[in-house]
Amino acid sequence: MAVKMYSDTTQCSSTSDGNSMRGEVSTSSMYQNYSITANLGIWSISASPLYKMPRFFQIVSSSIRNVVVISEPTSQLVSSELCIQKYGGVLSGFDTMDEINYMIGQVSVTKILFMNEFHSQFADITVPLFSSTTSYPWDGFWINGFRKETCRFSNQTDPDCPGIKGFTLTDPLLSNTNFYIWGFDKQPNGMSDGLGTSNCIVIRINGKSGGGMDDIPCDGSQSGSVYINGYVCGLRPNEI
Repeated sequence: MAVKMYSDTTQCSSTSDGNSMRGEVSTSSMYQNYSITANLGIWSISASPLYKMPRFFQIVSSSIRNVVVISEPTSQLVSSELCIQKYGGVLSGFDTMDEINYMIGQVSVTKILFMNEFHSQFADITVPLFSSTTSYPWDGFWINGFRKETCRFSNQTDPDCPGIKGFTLTDPLLSNTNFYIWGFDKQPNGMSDGLGTSNCIVIRINGKSGGGMDDIPCDGSQSGSVYINGYVCGLRPNEI
């Protein structure tokens, strides 16, 4: 821990005005904030709980992304609200291929160490990954993105509609959209059914491979091939 203080050489500062009085300690598997307050010449040091995870996704915007495994399928809206309410985060995406590959590698086994939805803080928890439903070829995890109203039907030929350009992204932690990599089965294809309801995005995973991104209805229904198993929640380290 290091603290930079603006003071004379004879006494400690009695206030925190103009001083650096907060910081963090982190490694590849843990994170902890600390802060220092000064009152009547007494310094008090406090720290957040020591958060542990199997791996942080440290990216260029200095944020962390976590996969939250849920107990039963839920809508994109509910998942987004859970990310905000439980973790102070935002439904997120991926900034690098390493992030995607790491997630795929972790979920290729029958059990995974990740955050459990019902656990109050970050910890190494073993939870079942795959659903007991065998009729779905893919497990899906909600990521950030909501289709623009001008890009919901195949007859809408706005040049800003192809691929990820047809979606509004609200994740301030993303530095690029290069790793919104769509599924090989001609995704995104939600504009082609004439319903105008496939307006949210999941990343698909099955066995030892990923299936790219897919656009499906935001309530998770009528997807036909994706069982919603969780969501990707992003947050800045000092928000944990």
